[in-house]
Amino acid sequence: MRKLLIILCLCIFYSCDTRYDGEVRLQFTGRVVDENNNPIQNQEVTIEANNNFINDSFHHIGIGHTDSNGNYSILVPLPTNLDAFTLHINDEFSPTYNSQLINIKYYNFKDTNFLNYKVQLPTSKLYSLIDITNLTVTFNKINANNELLDVSYIGEISSENYNLNEENIEYPHYKRVKKNQIIEIKYKVKNTTNSVISTNSSFVTIDNSDSINHSIDY
Repeated sequence: MRKLLIILCLCIFYSCDTRYDGEVRLQFTGRVVDENNNPIQNQEVTIEANNNFINDSFHHIGIGHTDSNGNYSILVPLPTNLDAFTLHINDEFSPTYNSQLINIKYYNFKDTNFLNYKVQLPTSKLYSLIDITNLTVTFNKINANNELLDVSYIGEISSENYNLNEENIEYPHYKRVKKNQIIEIKYKVKNTTNSVISTNSSFVTIDNSDSINHSIDY
């Protein structure tokens, strides 16, 4: 009976772990710069994977540092579920964490983010926290026939959390943006009655405030 319980426990824990392919490797590449676009050398970049059993339980599976040009490249084993990955830059739990700069993470990876087992992430800019405003953008659906299709931001955006596969863009958007600028928010709206798609813009003036709220009706 005791042996049976031990085997059962082992099976449960094994089934909760992130499964890996022992042969195939994934490559994560990107670049890290400061707010003046100067490359940051020797910046630590880490990759974590959760075990899909306890959501807040993560373990490091990859670590790397940027070169003199700010570039990094990290190889990790291929799991069966790519969305288990989170890539951290200036992780607040790292011994090299710089508390004067923002920390960045990329998560919710999908197969479509990889080409030949490689993903090229956008350039990550580490802004000083004192130069950052918290921007909240709320989309208000005033026409039941309208559907929000796409949203993009033009300006100095320093969001910490990058969901690579946003599923519901109608939820409030939380952005960390550089102070003293004007940000353009471009969004597409589809009228489901006549299938007409319109492209619109909304402008937000960012001053020295610590937080700004902006709403868009569609």
